[in-house]
Amino acid sequence: MKITYHLKPKLITAAFFAFLCLSSCHPLSCIWDLGFDKVKNIQKDSLIGNYDLTDYSKKMMRYEGNYKGNLNSEIILKSNNTFEIVNAPDWLINDFGEAHGQYITKSGKWNLSCENGTCIMELEGVQAGEIVFQKSNKLYILLSIGDTDDCQGLAYMKNQ
Repeated sequence: MKITYHLKPKLITAAFFAFLCLSSCHPLSCIWDLGFDKVKNIQKDSLIGNYDLTDYSKKMMRYEGNYKGNLNSEIILKSNNTFEIVNAPDWLINDFGEAHGQYITKSGKWNLSCENGTCIMELEGVQAGEIVFQKSNKLYILLSIGDTDDCQGLAYMKNQ
């Protein structure tokens, strides 16, 4: 079978779309992190402070994770490169994102490295990667729940 010239672009487009669908559960983007911009360069000092769980993330905890009670959670980044995450849902530290309705408080070291327009942050024992974002001139830490292909996560907004 000979493929005519005018069909080749359509076949290439279809093959590319099929590749995207097979390579990820959500090839285009996730709903929970839409509107956030990755931070490309930032000074460590500007990250220090308290970050509160957003209202949207609290709703997600209640409806998707069946968490009850006090849904307030915060991340505290300290100047001595230590952090504390307080009253966080247990599905944050479960590799499969399974919710058991429990809350955790965890502390450890945090680090930030920015190179070539990419900032990688590590919260020891919690998560590492491009997790520092901006939206409407405010800083956020976005933490994925389970596999990133599951497109679930929590957003913590820095207090001003």
